[in-house]
Amino acid sequence: MSLLNANIDGIDGTVYTGTGSDDVRAAEIIQNALKERGRTQKSLADELGISPQNFSKKLVYDTILAKDFFNAISALGLTVSFHDKSTGEEIKERKAGILPRVSMVVDGVRYDTFKADALCHTEELDGWMMELYRDFRGRYFIVHWTNWENVKPSISLCDKSHAIRLYSDHRDINDAPPDEMFKMNG
Repeated sequence: MSLLNANIDGIDGTVYTGTGSDDVRAAEIIQNALKERGRTQKSLADELGISPQNFSKKLVYDTILAKDFFNAISALGLTVSFHDKSTGEEIKERKAGILPRVSMVVDGVRYDTFKADALCHTEELDGWMMELYRDFRGRYFIVHWTNWENVKPSISLCDKSHAIRLYSDHRDINDAPPDEMFKMNG
């Protein structure tokens, strides 16, 4: 995100663009966020389930892992976003599935579970299961997976109406209802 021509009055908090000449450490971002939120390192460490001494050492020696960084930022009520430099488009976190990654060309188009959101999956039946995905272009596809030896997973395309039916039958109780899930992305 470039702050050039941005409405800086609408920004509530510190913005790190990653394009400046200063090297910003993860620890500095967390410490600034703590200050902005009026929180202490100890309170954050307690919330994260990390001893205050261990958390302090991670910040001092800049050894904080990415997962701890993101957990700390989330606990402080903040989000981290990534943007494509060329388009400015926000890169959103994908919802990972439970099956191993599958990438396959179908009708001349590459479908990749790593680059798509997992919407739901069936229970395993006779060693087979399916997982429904939606990619960033709004296309739906299903991964067919088995634990049978020498059988590779496959991908088949799925239209929206069949995706809705599969999602309705196999979504987790805590997932968004079908009408909410499928009004997004068309």
